[in-house]
Amino acid sequence: MKKNDIINNIYKENKSFYIIYGKEYFLIEKYKDLILEKFKNEKIKNFKNVEINNNKNWKNFFYQCQKKNFFYKKKIIILKINIKNIDNKILKKIKKKKFITNSNIIIIILNKSNYIKIINYHYKKKIFSNSLLIPCFNLSKYEFFKWIKKYLKTINIDYKSQNFLYKRFKNNILLLNQNLDILSLIFFKKKITKKKIEKILFYDKIYTIFEWINNLLLGNKKKSLIILHTLYKFKIHPLIIIKHLENQLINLILFKKNINKIKEIFKKKKIWKNNQKLYLRSIKKNSYLNFLKIIKSLNWIKKSIKNIEEESIWIILKEISIFFN
Repeated sequence: MKKNDIINNIYKENKSFYIIYGKEYFLIEKYKDLILEKFKNEKIKNFKNVEINNNKNWKNFFYQCQKKNFFYKKKIIILKINIKNIDNKILKKIKKKKFITNSNIIIIILNKSNYIKIINYHYKKKIFSNSLLIPCFNLSKYEFFKWIKKYLKTINIDYKSQNFLYKRFKNNILLLNQNLDILSLIFFKKKITKKKIEKILFYDKIYTIFEWINNLLLGNKKKSLIILHTLYKFKIHPLIIIKHLENQLINLILFKKNINKIKEIFKKKKIWKNNQKLYLRSIKKNSYLNFLKIIKSLNWIKKSIKNIEEESIWIILKEISIFFN
């Protein structure tokens, strides 16, 4: 199935199962987000995340499938299977589907170590009826070009530029998309030529805003300053950075105020386990006064942005990197 066909099929009609599998982690995450966006637009707000890290976790999955909620008619269960070997009894139980109700939509995410067995079992036994299988592997040249055009909706990109990108990034979709993010910011509603993009493209991994924030939460001042310099170098607009940081600060203050109910808050906010550790560390190490100092700096930037040079904004963002403990 071609990538643009997958996207069309995601939006076409609702399925009971969406099985996302393959070796390209970036595509797996991208398709998961597209499915969630589709159902968010349909006003389905009840989400449950279930990770299978050992065979005991299956009980929680089957429980969540049967559990009914008084406030919501429909529920989306995101099932992430991390274990390599899945017991045939589990696959047979899924095939019977006695635990599945019409109100459940299940997104199954498989990784490169376990997808072969499950997909092969499905083709032999048809365990996932009313399902959409979404393979995530390297893009063909045709799919690659389609991907670029879809990503750069407002930008006119010629064939030579697309071909140039294909030769450089055909085996690295993550790095391709990091480059496309930069191109979309610099050439918004303009034409891209091969000569223009040759001067801008990077071939090594760059850091993202989210990695900067994660290092702030870890109190890693040196690394956060390095990442911030990379964001500056690749002309990420500081207001985008400020917006993301503000959202995280709101979360941090909320978590600090409700430390006695932190597990409930994490669950309600759908915070993944890895991120929970970062938040817990940060609210322990940083005081309300520290968070207030950072919020004041961000507010000052927003109020003064028209009257100050951009260099000054980056200096303040560097100071914020040092404020975090």
